[in-house]
Amino acid sequence: MPLSDTAARQAKFTGKQQKLSDEKGLFLLITSSGKYWRLKCRFGGKEKVLALGVYPEVSLKEARVKREEARRLLADGIDPSLARKQSKVASRLASENSFEVIAREWHQGQLARWSPGHAQRVIESLEAVCCSQSEVENPLEHQEGCDGLVSVKLSAAPPPMMVVVKPVAHGLGINPEGE
Repeated sequence: MPLSDTAARQAKFTGKQQKLSDEKGLFLLITSSGKYWRLKCRFGGKEKVLALGVYPEVSLKEARVKREEARRLLADGIDPSLARKQSKVASRLASENSFEVIAREWHQGQLARWSPGHAQRVIESLEAVCCSQSEVENPLEHQEGCDGLVSVKLSAAPPPMMVVVKPVAHGLGINPEGE
């Protein structure tokens, strides 16, 4: 019989861990520190237990949706825990390797050489570009953004490929090499 939200809400820690089973491998683990949604599954001949969230932040309905997503991945031959790890790494890399982050780092490295007025004009032009970026399918192709600046989503590049982004501004005198 599937777990009900009332049973999950009323469950209390009784001195040792206990599991309240739902269905299709989903269960609520009750510990001294809280209630946690877990999914028991097998991948590659090994049993795995996936963490799906903390109750009540993740409701029974949301936990069931996450269970179905994990089961779809398993059916497609994909390890859900590995897929989650790869997703976290990809999102971290996307935020660390965005044009804006790289442009700001470059700008900081040039501040000692520039006058305050020039530094302000450069950062304003870079900020204008960062707001108009668009994603491209092939990172080696470029698209003209506002003021003729090239916008490329760096996370679109294959991992072994090194993409060098050089802003090219019309009439602003920005030199990406800092010369």
